[in-house]
Amino acid sequence: MFFLIFTINVCNEFCYVQSNIKALAAESESCDTGTTPPERCIFGFMMSISGFLGVVTIYVRYKQVETLNQGDGHSINKLNRTSLVLGLISCLGLCIVANFQVMIHLHGASE
Repeated sequence: MFFLIFTINVCNEFCYVQSNIKALAAESESCDTGTTPPERCIFGFMMSISGFLGVVTIYVRYKQVETLNQGDGHSINKLNRTSLVLGLISCLGLCIVANFQVMIHLHGASE
């Protein structure tokens, strides 16, 4: 499900770029796809859904590995917890980028 929503979001942005190729060709330095209000709202909403589905997927996988490795070594459980934390941090970062686009682009992607 996560892959499906993410793919739809990427296709949505690609279609927008293709439909406005003349406007983007005039400004070849940077791409402003998804920075104006209608596209920005759709982008943020779809990325938030992708982040939520990512959290669900990571948590389900954590529980699967935990159930399959009951009584096994301590290193598997430690690695499983580490992957859970890193996955949740990644999904949080995805939500931050989706909902605070202008601030992130000014500070995180500045030249």
